[in-house]
Amino acid sequence: MTEGFEISRIYAEQGDADLQMTLGALILMRRTPGSPPHGRVFGNPRDYAQASRYWFEKAAQNGNPAALHSLARTYCCIPELGLGYSSTEIQAALPYFRRAAEQGYAPSASLLGLIYMVGDGVARDRVLARSFLRVAASSNSPDANAIEARTLAGQLLAKIDTDEQAERQKVIDDRLARERSDLLQEQRRLADLERAQRERIAQANRIAAEKEAARLAKEEEDRQRPLREAAERARVAQADEESRRQCDAVARVCRGRPDVNMQVLEELSRQYRVARREIQIARTFVQKGWFGCSCTGIFETPVGSYECGIQQNSSGVVTSARCAN
Repeated sequence: MTEGFEISRIYAEQGDADLQMTLGALILMRRTPGSPPHGRVFGNPRDYAQASRYWFEKAAQNGNPAALHSLARTYCCIPELGLGYSSTEIQAALPYFRRAAEQGYAPSASLLGLIYMVGDGVARDRVLARSFLRVAASSNSPDANAIEARTLAGQLLAKIDTDEQAERQKVIDDRLARERSDLLQEQRRLADLERAQRERIAQANRIAAEKEAARLAKEEEDRQRPLREAAERARVAQADEESRRQCDAVARVCRGRPDVNMQVLEELSRQYRVARREIQIARTFVQKGWFGCSCTGIFETPVGSYECGIQQNSSGVVTSARCAN
């Protein structure tokens, strides 16, 4: 193995691209029995990628797509050698992947499609990812790596379609959800407006009813007022007539008596009627303590019963007439 590696290295240095690819692959797989600088490697796993890069660069000088792909892999995408998918690593490998993919090399196109689909080290771009995956899926190479790349590309294209369909559906669902939310808000707003309108109508109806009730009450008051006033006038007239009748009765009893001053008695009757119409008795007639009544009478009024009569002096002459409650 060691002798074969050393002999192969001689021919590889002279430009044999197949041997260059083989030696690079052996180093990358850490199966290098040869000696440094481009043979056996010890130490950091990344050193294997660095050592294999020497041969892949030689093989890629004539544009060999497989060599370009392998050269790109010495910069990224081999976790067991510490080569990941950081932006720095991907950017270093990207030119070689692109050159290989542009020649229709399915493994490079498939890997580029995956990188742009996921967004490892680059901006996520499904359009670009789909274009590279289609290149890989259209490859008709019988190489095992190409067949594997075609299979992966087909799966990734299906996943992109599924993801996009899911995203479109999510956009539709989100839009429908927003529309439902907007519709519910509009329904609530309309319900609030309708409730407010009903309240305004109810309030207006209450106000109108109160105004109508007040109007009807006023009309009834206006209708009843003349009746009450007529009744009051009739009652006053009846009371006046009654007072006049009672005063006449007193006058008839007293008339003809020499000690009765009829003029004073008539004044009493007149003053009583005036007081009766005003529903009060003049103060001058609401006095008690008078004596010597020769002739009295009882008069019923709305404010009480009053005893009215005449007063005589010590000579027996009527000098005044008064009423007392």
